[in-house]
Amino acid sequence: MKRVFLTLIVVLLFATTAAAFEREAPVLPTISEPLAVLESATGWMRLPRGEWVSRENRIPKYLSSEFEYLQDSREYALGVDNFGWLQVREMQFGGQSYYLLLKQYRSGYYRYPNIREGWTSTRRLKVYVINKSDFPPLIKLEDRKAMLVEIPVTAEFELLYRGNGYLDEIVARIAEGIEGRKTTLAINMIRVGDEARFVTINDISRYERLPIKYDEVSTDEVFRHFYYELDYAVFDAFWNGWREE
Repeated sequence: MKRVFLTLIVVLLFATTAAAFEREAPVLPTISEPLAVLESATGWMRLPRGEWVSRENRIPKYLSSEFEYLQDSREYALGVDNFGWLQVREMQFGGQSYYLLLKQYRSGYYRYPNIREGWTSTRRLKVYVINKSDFPPLIKLEDRKAMLVEIPVTAEFELLYRGNGYLDEIVARIAEGIEGRKTTLAINMIRVGDEARFVTINDISRYERLPIKYDEVSTDEVFRHFYYELDYAVFDAFWNGWREE
């Protein structure tokens, strides 16, 4: 009887030790198909002499008229802000529900910055991880009344955008833990008739040459100087169309 008892203890110890060395599959986040996609908006900038210039998916630089020819060259072609597309997706990870706000945009750098030579264009992906409970309720804009929407962000990080494999890169990054810069995503928006205008304040550099003070970007003054513009129905579909009333 004692031998049987000792044998049972040895078996249990062996099973416990073996289990400790089992290879466990990592728990990966699951990311939905896009809930909303925005691929087009016209960026506008009012230049020093009062004339307006526009570019597709880009808010142009604030340049004097005599230097307007630079708008589409090298770093000037990045504008004050630009995007290729915006997406909203849902993510489940660690028993929690999140939204992902993704922004694909163009960037670049000089290989020889001291002499401003060797301009190299790149594409990057900005990822905002937002707790589902922190996402704003349905956004309804009153005509000609600016609204500042502020969204708490659990983590913000960036990746080099290489094309269709970007979701795998996001999954691999988040599987190690939701890490990144905690911040607040601030978007200034206004409705003007059938059009919507907006500026994502986080994407405007404090060091950018602007026609107004940086602190005024979060006020309605910005809409007298620069913004993105698109059909209000498209804007509403991006922020609200995939959610229940």
